[in-house]
Amino acid sequence: MGIIRCAIELICCVPKMNHSSSDQHKSHSRNDQKMSGSNKSNGLRKIFQLFSGSSQGDDKGNGNDDDVPLSDNNGIEIIDDPLTKEGTVEDVAVTKAGVVAVPDTITLPELVEVFKESERTRIPVFHENLDNPLGFVHLKDIALKYGFNGRARKKFKIENELRELLFVPPSMPISELRLKMQDDHCHMALVIDEYGGVDGLATIEDLLEHHFGEIIDEHDTEEENAQGIVEIATSLYHCPAKTPLEDLEQLLDIDLTNNLDEEVDTLGGWVSTKINRIPNQDETLEFEGLGLVIKILKGDNRKMDLLEVKVN
Repeated sequence: MGIIRCAIELICCVPKMNHSSSDQHKSHSRNDQKMSGSNKSNGLRKIFQLFSGSSQGDDKGNGNDDDVPLSDNNGIEIIDDPLTKEGTVEDVAVTKAGVVAVPDTITLPELVEVFKESERTRIPVFHENLDNPLGFVHLKDIALKYGFNGRARKKFKIENELRELLFVPPSMPISELRLKMQDDHCHMALVIDEYGGVDGLATIEDLLEHHFGEIIDEHDTEEENAQGIVEIATSLYHCPAKTPLEDLEQLLDIDLTNNLDEEVDTLGGWVSTKINRIPNQDETLEFEGLGLVIKILKGDNRKMDLLEVKVN
């Protein structure tokens, strides 16, 4: 709905003709009016063409999918997107640590559980480790073919359910990836580093959020919904682990990078660097020299999600 709303707002911003301002507006021929209507129609089609696949687009490898494709099939040339922000795939991709993926040895009940817990609709599949990706599985394919009642009529073989993934470098411009996703009818791309390993993952939602800001739905957790620093009380803040370090420095008027051996960009990275490990959930850390007390409100053994920052 957010994408449709954005398109409607764009349409509403088109200036209307003021028919009372000049006699020359009254002298337009019917052909001019038809041309104007045609231009407006094409404009609407191009706007909806740009965003029509954000949540329903077809994926490569499933020709019978009744979803709306990402690209237009009527030969209409896509105009330059005035909303496209400069940047590369690296700026929007989820890091490797945040990628939800499954091995090719997974069983059907285990895969169903991953879908339920992660609330993802597309999950990459790998052989032995994520650096050997095979493709991805779509929730819809599994549900329609096997069902989720535990009584599948067909023998489950994940290799028979794989769809093709896109592989892109982190340096690819965001606008180029969007066009590639449109051309290939694929919503998911693995980011590959210079050594051929997986560096992260980018989806069509990541690209849309780059344009329009965070897209929050009913499945997002409190930590995922957190879009920035939230002041809970005087000198007490809740901060996502991905909070840019410079934002916190500016708010607290504290130099956090002084005498730091490694270059870090986020609060979570700063905490891990300061203590040389990943802290546990509910662990409280005191940084006396800076007058800070930081508690890990949400996280696991690989990363932090939400932190509480108290200034003494």
